[in-house]
Amino acid sequence: MNLYDLHTKPETLKGYEQRFQVPELAYREAARIFNKTKKRVPELEHTFAKVSRFADEYAYLIRERFLEGEPAIAKDPERAAGYAISILKKRWPEAEAAITTNPQGAYQYATHILKRPWPEGEVAIAKSPRWSYHYASQLLEHRFLEGEPAIAGDPWYAWLYNQKFGTKFCQGL
Repeated sequence: MNLYDLHTKPETLKGYEQRFQVPELAYREAARIFNKTKKRVPELEHTFAKVSRFADEYAYLIRERFLEGEPAIAKDPERAAGYAISILKKRWPEAEAAITTNPQGAYQYATHILKRPWPEGEVAIAKSPRWSYHYASQLLEHRFLEGEPAIAGDPWYAWLYNQKFGTKFCQGL
């Protein structure tokens, strides 16, 4: 909540002059200005560029790369995968180490960016029954042995996996 927006005379409040040193307030103001004028606000961007959430959301808002925010986004596995898919639309080597730590991000990066199996992301993918099943059925098009323990622990994905690959590894479910 931005108390400055709720006050009748916000300029009288303590901290009013420094309000745009707060990443969220700087992001909201930059977004408000961009929505109104379609112009970026570089003097505010540096304040929120170090926060992955705001940097990522800003890139989606402006519909282009936000270079100053990329280092922060690259460290956030979920946001890095989405940024590579939706904004960059190409491989992003600087973010791959982070992406390999998140099952959904690794699967989506392999599917939408690499368009092939991605061994580097398989350790994370194998932790999730959902993403292991989809990885096996849509990218590998054969069994994903590393993901079978996770799949076996989920009745729905175990059933789907058995139907798709004719396996009996989790017949007891």
